[in-house]
Amino acid sequence: MAKSRKQDSTKPPASAGTLAQKWLAPYLEWINSPTGRLAPFIAVIVLVGGGTYSLWNHYAAEIARTWDDHLKVENVVIPPQPTWIHSDVRAQSLRDASLLGASIREPDITVRVARAFELNSWVAKVRRVSKYHPARLVVELEYRRPVAMVAYWNDQKDKWYVFPVDSNGVILPTEDFLDPADQARHDLVTPLPRLEIPGAYPTGPPGTLCGDTRVVGGAQIAAALFGQWQKLGLYRIVASDPKDLTGWEETVYRLETQKGAGVTWGRAPGSEIPGEPKSAKKLERLARYVQQMGPLDLQQDALDLRSAPTPTPLGLVRPPINR
Repeated sequence: MAKSRKQDSTKPPASAGTLAQKWLAPYLEWINSPTGRLAPFIAVIVLVGGGTYSLWNHYAAEIARTWDDHLKVENVVIPPQPTWIHSDVRAQSLRDASLLGASIREPDITVRVARAFELNSWVAKVRRVSKYHPARLVVELEYRRPVAMVAYWNDQKDKWYVFPVDSNGVILPTEDFLDPADQARHDLVTPLPRLEIPGAYPTGPPGTLCGDTRVVGGAQIAAALFGQWQKLGLYRIVASDPKDLTGWEETVYRLETQKGAGVTWGRAPGSEIPGEPKSAKKLERLARYVQQMGPLDLQQDALDLRSAPTPTPLGLVRPPINR
């Protein structure tokens, strides 16, 4: 009996499940508490926050650049500037219109940018302004090209000055094309024709049309001779003095070398009288004449391009202007 009582007092060993339940009981109790129920959400927030922080450190600079919608000079694309323009057309246009720093998200930004470039004296036409992401504008435009240097006498300063014009007679910035010291040189030789118009002077700022129609006509002749001017040995285009014309006569132009020998061109393109050849025919005839007869300075007879192809001796040799 004593042995049997001793055996009954011995407890069986605890099972694995009982031990797990004992150890997990506090955790299970915490899980079922209000705080424990929030644990999964807290874990997700920690993971997402850590991942976001890591991504931000990696891509922060790129994201900041993408979100920066403020207009900068480098964000505007224009055609390459020709060699005759020395100023920065892009920076100048945006700065003068107070567009630097403007938001590209503004609904009228393309219209404002187009207007800014239209006001630049070197821009002839703005065709289109397109907006792209991120913060990039593409401007399609045409530049003005100088075709002649208009010489005029400044009574106040008692000296000659010159200013460039395009083929339509639009005044262009002199400081972009000539050094200040050269602007008052009467004997200045440039690759462009010198346009001498009695009584002509700039009537407005760069970018505006010269009010003298004789300047416009001379500029059109210079444009017709573009690329041939130096080959023909020419130096200037001279317009007839208004005092020598009657009320119904139009301005007649003459092409001259630096020594004064020259050719009577006639009227401006589009203003020819009946029977007078057009500009293309005049240029063709003049080029053939120089090729066959030699430089104009060596010719005794002056050529009149208004007449029939046979050169007409006029005996017109005009000395250089001296004041």
